[in-house]
Amino acid sequence: MQQAPPAALDAQSTVKKMNAYTEGFNKLSDSFGLRDTMKRYFDVNVPARSAKDDIGVGAGWIAQAVPALKQGRAIKAADTEALDAQADTLIEAIDRLVSLMREIEPYFTSKAYKTDNLAKGMAQDILIRQAFKDSHDAYEAFEKGLEEVHRRSVDAEIAALNAQGNRKMYAARLGMQQAKDVIGSFNDGASLRNADSYAKADRLVSGLESTLTLQREVEKTLPENAIRINYRQLTDSLTTMVGEYRSLKESRDAARFNQMVRHFNVAVGAVNALNEGD
Repeated sequence: MQQAPPAALDAQSTVKKMNAYTEGFNKLSDSFGLRDTMKRYFDVNVPARSAKDDIGVGAGWIAQAVPALKQGRAIKAADTEALDAQADTLIEAIDRLVSLMREIEPYFTSKAYKTDNLAKGMAQDILIRQAFKDSHDAYEAFEKGLEEVHRRSVDAEIAALNAQGNRKMYAARLGMQQAKDVIGSFNDGASLRNADSYAKADRLVSGLESTLTLQREVEKTLPENAIRINYRQLTDSLTTMVGEYRSLKESRDAARFNQMVRHFNVAVGAVNALNEGD
């Protein structure tokens, strides 16, 4: 049996690593993940409570993310050293947080805090708050690291498609990345009212519209079949997203941003269908 070349094997390792890392990250992002559990804990506000109160504290499902993160860390892949270092910090922080939360959870569940006037809960609260902060900081750094590695991969794929002369998928992939960048110009509610966000998005939309022109040219060359229908849906969805962006710029209405995301997600489905049709 002929073995795959080293470059192909390395690409496979990178995909496996990124899939495992993404699985772990998504579990931290889901309900009862890190952010959700952190909010729930801080909302309890242990220092403001008394032993007479009914207090509930839970560890959530944070620990479920650790096996996937450790699996990803164990896979060797090229150009992921910085991401691996971020993963090490995140895993260490999560392990520390989970240990503290599992220690204190039965204390509250059994209402043992009523026997020591909440003394242990108060003492542990300082450590737990710091552990949440450390974990959240590591989580955000890891998120940026994941995005950087993913972006390098996407940029390389787009460049390869262009070099191969694959205009259909080149224009499709480029348009999707440009649309994602437009949406990424707005990372919170405040950015919807920030002039700099719109200045950045305007520049990105200009590039996206050039790509949409290319997509329309490509679509005319495709046979009348499911591939052409999906390609047209891709272009139409991104074009509508651009229209919603201009309405957002005019109104600063978050509902318009949500419509941008909705049309982008329709485009995701269309480009995925294109991949399946190849």
